[in-house]
This record gives sequence, structure tokens and C-alpha cells, in this order.
Amino acid sequence: MTDAARLKLLRAARAELRKTTGYDPKGGHWRAAERELDKLEADLKPDTTGALWKLVGPIQPGPFVSLLDMSLTHPTSGIPLFPAVDTAWGAGGGVIVIAPEACVVDTKDTSSSPGEAIFMTGRSKLRHWIGHLDRDWPLGHRFKKGDVIGRTLPIPGKSDHGHWGVNAEALIGRGRELRWGDGTGRPYTHGAPTIRTQLTRLLSRDV
Repeated sequence: MTDAARLKLLRAARAELRKTTGYDPKGGHWRAAERELDKLEADLKPDTTGALWKLVGPIQPGPFVSLLDMSLTHPTSGIPLFPAVDTAWGAGGGVIVIAPEACVVDTKDTSSSPGEAIFMTGRSKLRHWIGHLDRDWPLGHRFKKGDVIGRTLPIPGKSDHGHWGVNAEALIGRGRELRWGDGTGRPYTHGAPTIRTQLTRLLSRDV
């Protein structure tokens, strides 16, 4: 039986119970039963918003993998709960990065060393922090999926790249962050599951 069929049966059963003699939604036992039935009904309702994260795409134009299929390797310095991946490597800077989903710039006066940086919130409710860019954007600016956010800047003495931090608190819970690195707490290490794997596991009803 599907969840939709279970939900239909549950609602039919509740409708019948509410017709019984003595039904009192504020009464002790009835109130307790309704509270538990509310939880069950909420669990059976189809998810119409949480699945938007599955539509997050690549952060570079062309045949690149989705951001979801990347693994995070280090924290974002000075910004808690934004574990990151470095991407858009090389070329002396000038590598284009794009919006992986519809996003809006939600915080101003951010910067990175070198270059500019922006915070933006996606339609999925994931928040993004992108650093080492050649430009800034005004508060409230909206990107469509695939819009150019900017180009990377050269980083003297280091490999040129863009820094992409991801905050998933709105999906996985306040104060929680996605896993990054090899689990030892050492930055710039590998071994964390991809963002897609982590969100699939954390948002599954089986967890």
C-alpha cells in the first residue's frame, strides 16, 4: 500500500470517529488521540518542498557534475556551518561560476581574500557562500539557475580557484552541518560522502 492510500484510509477513519457519540476534540483521550493522528497524517503527506534540493545543478557551465555530487573538504574560515569545496580551478583565474539553482543574495558586505564573495539562498533552502570572485552583487539580486555569478580571481602563491560553502541547516536542522573531509577534523582532506548522499540519508524517513 502506498503512503497516499494510507493517508486516504487515515482521513476516512478520522471522519468516522468524529461522528461518534460523545466525540470531544478537547477531551483528554480524544485530544491525545487526535495529536498522535496529526503526527501520522503529517508523516504521510507528500513532500512538496523538501525535494527541491534534488534539482540543484552544476556550478560551472558545460559538462560538469552537480554541486550535489561533490564532496566537501574543509570549513569556510570565519563562517561556521558552511563546509566547502574548492572548485573552478586554474586558468590564472577568470573561470566562470554559475548559479546551481534559483537564488537570491541575502547578505551584503561579504568579501574573501582575494576578491569578493556573496551569500545567497537557493530555492531548495540551501544557503551558499561563494568566494574569490571578481564582482559583488546587491542585496536582493536574483539569479536564475545557470546565470553567471562571476569569474574567479588569481590567487597569488596558490592555485586559482573558487570557494563554495554550503549551509544545509534549513533542511537538516539548526546548528547541524554537512560532513566534510576525512572525519579527523583536518581541513583539506577527502572522504566525506557527496552532498547528495548525505542529504538523501539525512532526509530519508527511515533515518
